[in-house]
Amino acid sequence: MTITHVDPQALLYVLSHPKESETEFHDWYNNEHGPARLCLPYFSNGYRYKANDGQTPEWLATYDIEDVNKLEEESYKQLRESRSERETRVIEQEIEILDRRMYTLVSSRGTAVPEPGSILVAVAIDVENEHEEDFDRWYEEEHIDLLSQVPGWQRTRRFKLFSATGEGTPALKHLALHDYRAHNGLDGPEHARATSTPWRTRVMNTVRASYRRTYALSYIFSPGARDLSTSPVIDSIVPSHDGTSLHYLLEGNPDPDAPTLVFSNSLMTDLRMWDALVDLIKAQFPQYRLLRYDTRGHGRSMLLPDVPADFDALADDIAALLRSIRVSKAHAVIGVSMGGVTVLNFALRHPDRLNCFVAADCNVASSPANSKAWAERVQLAEERGMSALADSTVQRWFTPSSVSTSPPALDDVRRQISETPLAGFKSGAGALSDYGLRGRLGELQVPGLFVVGAEDGALPAAMGEYVASVPTSVGLVQIPETGHLPMVEKPAVFLDAIRPFLVAQT
Repeated sequence: MTITHVDPQALLYVLSHPKESETEFHDWYNNEHGPARLCLPYFSNGYRYKANDGQTPEWLATYDIEDVNKLEEESYKQLRESRSERETRVIEQEIEILDRRMYTLVSSRGTAVPEPGSILVAVAIDVENEHEEDFDRWYEEEHIDLLSQVPGWQRTRRFKLFSATGEGTPALKHLALHDYRAHNGLDGPEHARATSTPWRTRVMNTVRASYRRTYALSYIFSPGARDLSTSPVIDSIVPSHDGTSLHYLLEGNPDPDAPTLVFSNSLMTDLRMWDALVDLIKAQFPQYRLLRYDTRGHGRSMLLPDVPADFDALADDIAALLRSIRVSKAHAVIGVSMGGVTVLNFALRHPDRLNCFVAADCNVASSPANSKAWAERVQLAEERGMSALADSTVQRWFTPSSVSTSPPALDDVRRQISETPLAGFKSGAGALSDYGLRGRLGELQVPGLFVVGAEDGALPAAMGEYVASVPTSVGLVQIPETGHLPMVEKPAVFLDAIRPFLVAQT
């Protein structure tokens, strides 16, 4: 008999059991350990299962890997050899059992898209060597065919052991993983028939050791940490679409299906610019998850060397960030200045990834005058450092009354400007010096609200002119007594201005 093989693949199979305190164990696993592996390109997916058969170890994590040899690469070795302080502590103090096995794929039949509640049946067997061919033939020619008739069956995959470490459940040579929907016929006549044939009886008489475990899917790993049920705020970094990395904060409603608001910062600020607004939203809109990030080259987000940013890359960063935390569609994406242009372009490039957008204090095309101004500011920063731009930028961005009273929010912005990496500023200034979305505004498909500080120079008039050509616009709102960053200068007034729009799009 010839078994049909598929392209080389491997399975990392990890059994674990915590000690009495489970909170940090689960937060570490869901928000650090699993995501770190999913950031590696050869890890296809990762799932966490909880046993529903009353046996221990209680927890199982599985990862499909491109090839078993990939785990010899330096990037994976580095994960295991350079553990974080928390990972070291959890492994040494919080885990009672930790068994790790590597398997190579023998065959796969059916398809499965696991979702929370899905059932996984794991059957491990050691067969006497002289009977392995009969065992393989039984599985491929009879057993899988009969299992596929069980209601709710989705997939059966067979593996052979490659390596094992740990001292818990014995690591047997043959492993079969059977995927079922949450509602299935595992207790029904079809399954009884699949496990009671004469051929199966003959094969089982040649088995030296075996065990069967059943699990329910508990969590699906992603490159980005996102499990707010174990942590009120997630502060993490994920790779983006082109190899750079993005720093983000996720907070708010812990429900993974909660509507998500995304925030994109201006040039020379970082995700901290949203602090006051986010605090208000958390207090007044507990139904939302809030995702803010540092634009590449700002804060803790990286910038690719010698690769200038443009608004296509910046828009695709939002799409990559949503993918990394398994958000198929944001409720609203909110941006200001450079972030406002990013949000507009995101809505153009990825209309299926958001319900609506809020674009604040931004234009839709560069101009010679603005490009010249950005070039002059870049030159000043190159000669004297970013702190040389702090005071003049604050005076330009905020109203005279705010500058004269100098509230703490303005000091925060000064600090963010001074701390902006020069390369990130130059990259963002380059993007703002060469872009044009005016000709594409008619292509916008999702509702958008435009907001501008009433004292933001010529922008209220400029935005009023182009907003009229946006078919999905619900209008332009001016925030009185504010300049370029109205959500910083008057966060409560800004929230009141966007509140009806956010609610209406629910």
